Amino acid sequence: MKVIVRYFAIYREAAGESRVEMELDNGSTLGDLLEEIFEVHPKLEKWSASIVCSVNKKYANDDRVLVEGDEIALLPPVSGGARLSGEDFRME
Repeated sequence: MKVIVRYFAIYREAAGESRVEMELDNGSTLGDLLEEIFEVHPKLEKWSASIVCSVNKKYANDDRVLVEGDEIALLPPVSGGARLSGEDFRME
């Protein structure tokens, strides 16, 4: 079966591509796909613990079974700053 993989931000830079179609065995999981990706792009493996994946625009775990035509996105973790209260932020 074929799936589409999209790489974002630092993952796109490390992979050297933003989108690729990959061939997997029927019944493959997201974890299986990640193993294949790390073989093709070993630079990505250093982020294996922090990669967040979505399948068809919904967050997914490694045990998610993939099907023909799924679109998988590899997203870097997103962090933000501290939330500001009205007293913390003033326009003067």
